[in-house]
Amino acid sequence: MTGHLILVPTPIGNLGDLTDRAKEALAGADLVACEDTRRTGGLLKHLEIDKPLLRFDDHASAAAFERLGLELGSGRTVAYCSDAGMPGINDPGFEIARVARAAGAKVTVLPGASAVLLAVVASGLPCHAFSFWGYLPNRSEPRKTMLKKLGAEEETVVVFETPHRIHETLSDLEELLPGREIALGRELTKLHETWYEGRPRR
Repeated sequence: MTGHLILVPTPIGNLGDLTDRAKEALAGADLVACEDTRRTGGLLKHLEIDKPLLRFDDHASAAAFERLGLELGSGRTVAYCSDAGMPGINDPGFEIARVARAAGAKVTVLPGASAVLLAVVASGLPCHAFSFWGYLPNRSEPRKTMLKKLGAEEETVVVFETPHRIHETLSDLEELLPGREIALGRELTKLHETWYEGRPRR
């Protein structure tokens, strides 16, 4: 019997964005793998779904990968959720897909929320070609080095930044790339979603 891995996108802010197919996949899975068991556990509780959870974050152990391979190899259905949005984007989803393929399991990706795509489309910046670089480095010098590198890119660049570092990053952008057009979105898909467009300014 062939195992089945289902990569399930979850809302990035608005629970109403969870699709019926995602709910069905979570309800039908034998096991739900996830980045954060508390967060995904809360979502499952909201949906009144009771499933065993397996934590799979960036620090997942070899034992976790081995268990996943065994579960899929024995014909079980595993759903994987990231903390928010599309699995495989800035999380271990791609590694999980590799394990599934190595185990001979079927891999299905459900359509759904993606902060990256939402951001690039809503930004008003050209999106026929763009690149995504995840979170910027925590420390100032590595962050500035990365921003200089990204400033040389011709296409639209998408990055994530945390609320407590955004002012530092805007200062870096103002210093390093004062002429670069930027768009800054916050609270995406939520009631107070806000966008700022223009040149870098703290």
